[in-house]
Amino acid sequence: MDTPSGAPKPPRSPFDDEDADLVLRSSDGVDFWVYKTILAKASPVFKDMFTLPEAHTERQIVKLNEDAGTLEPLLRLVCPVQRPKFASLRQLRPVLAAAEKYMMPFVATGLVDTLRTFIESDPLDVYAIAYSYQMRDVVVVAARQLLKDPRLASPRSPPPEFDTIPARALHEISEYLRRCARAAVDAVEDWRWMVRENEAHAVYVPKRGGVVDQTKAWVWLVCTDAHKHENTPEIEVFGPALLAYNPPRWWWDYIDRLRRELAIKPLGHLATDPSNIGLSVKKAASCSTCAQSALRELVEYGQMLSKRIDAATAEVTINIPF
Repeated sequence: MDTPSGAPKPPRSPFDDEDADLVLRSSDGVDFWVYKTILAKASPVFKDMFTLPEAHTERQIVKLNEDAGTLEPLLRLVCPVQRPKFASLRQLRPVLAAAEKYMMPFVATGLVDTLRTFIESDPLDVYAIAYSYQMRDVVVVAARQLLKDPRLASPRSPPPEFDTIPARALHEISEYLRRCARAAVDAVEDWRWMVRENEAHAVYVPKRGGVVDQTKAWVWLVCTDAHKHENTPEIEVFGPALLAYNPPRWWWDYIDRLRRELAIKPLGHLATDPSNIGLSVKKAASCSTCAQSALRELVEYGQMLSKRIDAATAEVTINIPF
C-alpha cells in the first residue's frame, strides 16, 4: 500500500543502490532497492516471483504484505550489509514468520543466538517460539530457565504461539517442571547419601562387622537430647548393617521447608537459603548436643545438597518430538 499521496517513500540506506534491479515495496509504502540475484539465491519464493511476466519498467517492483519494520531486518539478514539488532521479541517474531513464508530457513538458524538473549527475561515466550521453529537446543535452555519461576509457565497472557503450537508442547513443559521438582525432592530425601556416601560426614560401617564409626557424622544424626526427637520421623539406611537415626525437630523443620519450596521451584540454591537455615539454627540453640555446631554443619550440608539438587534436575530431560 502506497502513502496517502500515492507516492512510495524513498529507499533507506543501505537499500538504495542505484544499480539495484529490484524494488521490494513494503505494506506501508517503503521501497527497498535490492538485487534479484541475491534474493533468488536466498529464497525460492522470490526466485519464482522473478519469473512472472512483468511490465517494462526500469526496475521490477514487487509489493509485499510485510511492513518496513519487518522487511528491513529480514533483508539485513539476507544481504551483505550490517546485521540488525532486536530490542524485543515483538520485533523478532514477524521476521521469523517472514523468513518461514519466503522459505529462508537459514535466517531462523542465524537468529538462534539472538533468541537466546531473551531467555532470561521471557523464557516462556522463547520456549514457544523455539518450539514453533523446532529449535531444539533453545527449547531445552528455555525450559530450564522456567525452573527459576514455574509460575511463568501459566501466565495470564500466554505467548501468541500458544494458538498454533500443539497441546503436547504445553503438556511437556508442565510435565518437565513436575519431574524436576520430584528429582529435587528425591535428592533431599536420599538419606543414604547423607549418612554414608558423603566423604566429609560419612558414617563408617565395617564390612565384616565391628563398631560403627560415627565420629564424622552430622550432628543431627548423633544428637542425644531426647526430648528434641519427640514425634519426629526416623531415618533408616540399609547396607552392611542397618543404620537408624531419629534427627531432632529443628533439622526436620529445615528439611520440610526445603521440600515445600523445591516442589514449587526446584533450584539447588534454596538449600542454602539463610532464612530457612536461620530458623532451624535458632531452634537448635536450645539443644545441648547441637547448639555449638548446628550453624556450621547445616550451612555445609546445604552447600553440598545444593549441588546434588542441581545435578539431579540436570538429569531430567524434556520430551521434544524433533
